[in-house]
Amino acid sequence: MDLVRCESDTLSSEIFELKRASHLLLARRGKPSERLSREFTLAIEQSEEYKERFRRDPDVRISVNLDQGLRICNPRVRLVAGRRLGNANEYSLLSAVEIMSRESGAGLLIYTWDGLLAELERIWT
Repeated sequence: MDLVRCESDTLSSEIFELKRASHLLLARRGKPSERLSREFTLAIEQSEEYKERFRRDPDVRISVNLDQGLRICNPRVRLVAGRRLGNANEYSLLSAVEIMSRESGAGLLIYTWDGLLAELERIWT
C-alpha cells in the first residue's frame, strides 16, 4: 500500500497503489490484439490482494489499526499507473477490468496519472 486515506466520521477508507507514470498498461501486438501488459496485470492482482487481506485477515486490520492509527473498514482500492491512453478502445480494456473486479467483490478503480491529476484539478478548482 502506497497511500491510505481514511475518513473517521464515515468509516470509509481508500487504499492507493501507485505505479510509475511510465508503467506500461497495454501490450501491443498489432491493433487487433491489444491486451493488458503482464506488469499491469500483476499490479491489478497486487491491488486486489490488499482488499482481500483486509477482508479475510483480522490480524492485518488490527496491525494497521495499532501501528498506523488507521481504522480501515471495507476499503476501496485505487490503482494509479501509466499515462493517458491513445483511444477509447484502450480505455474500454481498463473499464472491463474494473467491471470484472466489481463483480468479484474487489471493486478496484483504475486511474492513469493524467486522469488522477485531472480529477484532483476538477475537485480543487
